[in-house]
Amino acid sequence: MSGVKNRKAVYIIALIGNFVLFFLLYALGINFNALVTFIIYGIVTAGFVFSYLIYNRGLSRLRVTPDMCPPEWPEDKKLEFVADGKRRIEKSKWMLTVILPLIAIYGYEVVDQFIIPAMKAFFA
Repeated sequence: MSGVKNRKAVYIIALIGNFVLFFLLYALGINFNALVTFIIYGIVTAGFVFSYLIYNRGLSRLRVTPDMCPPEWPEDKKLEFVADGKRRIEKSKWMLTVILPLIAIYGYEVVDQFIIPAMKAFFA
């Protein structure tokens, strides 16, 4: 149980550290060229999200059990199929420490640059 808590603590520290790092990089980039920084962050975010989904095979094996597999498969193939899905999710958890801060920062900027000015213009 201690190893699981340590691993979660490492993920949380990495998540917070990546958020601070990406926000600082974004703030510096916005001061130089806002449009280019916005586009680059969008491309990087999309790239990480798509690579996460591709590596995890579209999350199609997320809650699969051996009895959901085709009946003609041998039992060992069913177990390997399920284990492979779990292994992929576990191995790619580190990517979430990059993806979540990027999505949060990109979402903040979309709201700040597009939605709030549109709401102000609409209600003015």
